[in-house]
Amino acid sequence: MMNMTDKSRIEIWLEYVNLFEAAEVMATALGQLDKWFDTDDEIIAAMSHDERVDHIHQHETIRAALAAHHKATCVTGREDDDGL
Repeated sequence: MMNMTDKSRIEIWLEYVNLFEAAEVMATALGQLDKWFDTDDEIIAAMSHDERVDHIHQHETIRAALAAHHKATCVTGREDDDGL
């Protein structure tokens, strides 16, 4: 028979797993956005100043989020660790 403490531990573990899976989905989406925002110089040159500034800001934000995810999931704490 499962007591309340065991049930709570299982529920907490399942919540952790769900959060980890959600973080991985987010990281995958951010990776796809990073590739999409890695625009050819020709396209960047055709943008207006405001478009270019906005594009660069968004790309930097995406990369910062990816770096934060990597840092949070890095196993050894080394920059070159891919978390695997």
